[in-house]
Amino acid sequence: MTMTMSRFGIGQIKDMQVPEGWSRTEQNNVDLSSMIIFTPSDDLEVQLGFYYRGTPISVRDGQAFRALLQTDKGSLAQDDLAGIRNVLADIADDSRFHIFSAGTSTFNGRRVLVVQGRWQANQYESFEMFIDAGKDGTVVQQIYFVAPPDKFDALLPSIKECLDSICWVDPAAD
Repeated sequence: MTMTMSRFGIGQIKDMQVPEGWSRTEQNNVDLSSMIIFTPSDDLEVQLGFYYRGTPISVRDGQAFRALLQTDKGSLAQDDLAGIRNVLADIADDSRFHIFSAGTSTFNGRRVLVVQGRWQANQYESFEMFIDAGKDGTVVQQIYFVAPPDKFDALLPSIKECLDSICWVDPAAD
């Protein structure tokens, strides 16, 4: 499904496409954290979000995240994810999120961590991208797409098309 796109940028994302007809419906800034959410005009259950937690993670956790991004494993096992629990935050909690798949991937020259799964509370499916927004893994930017299961699969290709359009502020950060 091809959609007309509009443009957006935040954090490490200098520019990217967002689906036409989607609009910025929420922006929260609490302390140093920030979250921006886009939704289709007719469906607020479907979200494309951009999140920054506001504070760096520990140097040790950052090093583990950075090392994981530099591997060429592709698909990651639970043992790999255990070392970056603080990067994953709520997604690392089995009582909150069920991980279907996790792996490292390259989007326009930048290594990222991608996790797909389901939130336990509302059963919505989610595609999450974790970006090393600094040079040492301690500053993490997150992009997520979440939708009810009956809408997720139909919309995911359009969301991936948007993610493939990302122009990074510093693509050589890896």
